[in-house]
Amino acid sequence: MIKLGIDAPHGSRTSQVVQVLETDIEIQTLWYMANRTSKRAAVNDHGPIHVRTVMHHGDNLLRFLMEAGIQPNSVVDHAMTADDARVVVLLGLALHDVGMSIHRDRHELLSVPIALDWLRRKLPPIYVEPQLTVIISEVCHAVLAHNVNERTLTLEAGIVKVA
Repeated sequence: MIKLGIDAPHGSRTSQVVQVLETDIEIQTLWYMANRTSKRAAVNDHGPIHVRTVMHHGDNLLRFLMEAGIQPNSVVDHAMTADDARVVVLLGLALHDVGMSIHRDRHELLSVPIALDWLRRKLPPIYVEPQLTVIISEVCHAVLAHNVNERTLTLEAGIVKVA
């Protein structure tokens, strides 16, 4: 099991989500399979090391932007917290390439239903309705929008795209 090395206050939603990601055999196997596909397709690493790297990049980008006074859409649009915005970014990055467990081509489209299913099963009780559906929707937007041809409609999705 890969350790992601993401620091978060104990008990925060970010901390809880990171713990799930670090201990969930299903997500870790999806990352492994995404890396197998990347090797078969002769493209760069898209497995657990890639996930850990982009999660750190995205986490830093979100922090820098918030320190500069730029508020994420989770906060502005949904009256959620900075911790919730961090969850959206980190989960978007953790799940953006899971469709590569099936195929490299159009993997963003494949990633969305896999992410949706995984999030519906793994996020409760960290989130309950209606916040659960808001978080899932924002994460799935970020997953889909990481494709260069898709528009990003949120700051969080933009971070996932460039991280």
